[in-house]
Amino acid sequence: MTLKMPLIIWLCVFVFRLLNAFSIKTFFQPDEYFQALEPAHRLVFGYGYLTWEWHEALRSSLHPLLYAAAYKAFDVFMPESWAVIAAPKVTGALIATVSDIYVYKLARKYWRNQGVANTALAMSLLSSWNWFVSTRSFLNNLEMALTVAGLSYWPWHHYKLMPLLLSSFLGFLSCIVRPTNAILWSFLATSLIIKNIQKFSRLASLLMAVSIILALLLFVTSLADRYFYQKWTFPLYNFLEFNVVKNLLVFYGSAPWHFYLFQGVPLMLLGYLPAFFLAIYESKDSLLFGLCAFFVAAFSSIAHKEFRFLQPIYPVMLVLCAKTTYRKRTMRFLKVLVSLIVFIHIGVAYFFTRVNEIGEIEVIEVLRTDPTVKSIGLLTPCHSTPWHSVLHRKDLVKESWFLTCEPPLHLESGTAENVKLYRDQLDQFFDNPSLFLRNLPYDWPTHLVIYQSMEAEVKRELPDYYECKRLFNSFFHWDERRKGDIIVLCRDQTVSQ
Repeated sequence: MTLKMPLIIWLCVFVFRLLNAFSIKTFFQPDEYFQALEPAHRLVFGYGYLTWEWHEALRSSLHPLLYAAAYKAFDVFMPESWAVIAAPKVTGALIATVSDIYVYKLARKYWRNQGVANTALAMSLLSSWNWFVSTRSFLNNLEMALTVAGLSYWPWHHYKLMPLLLSSFLGFLSCIVRPTNAILWSFLATSLIIKNIQKFSRLASLLMAVSIILALLLFVTSLADRYFYQKWTFPLYNFLEFNVVKNLLVFYGSAPWHFYLFQGVPLMLLGYLPAFFLAIYESKDSLLFGLCAFFVAAFSSIAHKEFRFLQPIYPVMLVLCAKTTYRKRTMRFLKVLVSLIVFIHIGVAYFFTRVNEIGEIEVIEVLRTDPTVKSIGLLTPCHSTPWHSVLHRKDLVKESWFLTCEPPLHLESGTAENVKLYRDQLDQFFDNPSLFLRNLPYDWPTHLVIYQSMEAEVKRELPDYYECKRLFNSFFHWDERRKGDIIVLCRDQTVSQ
């Protein structure tokens, strides 16, 4: 296998990721739908829920525009109901394929070893975390694909202008779609400047070329944002104002500084963790490890933490693991260990993509195909299920609703005291369900959806509703309010509410 990846390998990886994408039946996090598919669905089909981030123009339009283009393309040659399902899956598989292939290319470029590159590709394909996450429509997956592609062109060993400019282009693009990725690229840029500080003329020409690329990218993406938002706006500034200046991100929770060290990295690597520990010891002086350590340390200092925020650096972890794994390939027990890791990863991947949290997807599919459903109300934590991008029924748009959890945008800054005092609609419901239901701010729908944790209280307060469907959702859940089955309550049409 040469540095230039044969087309047949691309196709095989893509088919693998297609199977991956279409096999996923479980819910992970709301952003998969509400920060990608809902705005894309609205753009193409005329309806879709826009969260407050889109009203405040905090996000780049490039990600939903990508999925909108897929909806448009698939709608040309297949029924609309099929296109809505297939377009996001195929797009996600393409993005994941790019990540897999460029993990190989990064390993080949950095370690300059064909065997390590092959090992890195295999580890990427056999990763339970990648199987669970990489084909979903998260912005973090696009960010990861752009990042690892950019890293594969970075001048790790020898300076060449064109590969560096291509790397800069991909790096800037990843920062535009998600500004926090500037942490990663600022580390690399600083190291490159320090390395070339004695070569002033080369450094000056490089900075000028990079500045031109950035200016062109900002111009093009501003046009895309103008088209999407129907006004001139600068999401990067809006994002920084909300998260940094006003610090309103604290309303979405915080985690201890060691979250990524003791939860994020171990969960994502799983069976690869021993190889990663060994890689840290063997590669602690490498630039690649320095990049990984700096990124994790920087994100550990940010209060709001989520596993998928480490997506951009995940390929780097795999590339580090691949070097160690390949070096130890002659060890007698390695084949047994590899078989055990693969077995564990397959089991974990199956459980979290086919079993746990399956009800949150299934309930929307059930409601979509039921002709008796005239309106829907979700008495669940906000964004617990997909919405119009999966429901895809225009007749349900006006009469259907769910509990919201928007931050207090009227505040000048977020503080620990504000977090305790502010109560959004979701908080009001769980603080006092009986009072909330007696003063429901919505019309009563034909179908209500609740979690098992609220079953007794809701059924007691709403005698005009009866259980008409119960769906298994999870054996366990990180959120106590989402534990257990999902229950659909139907309204007795013979009784007036």
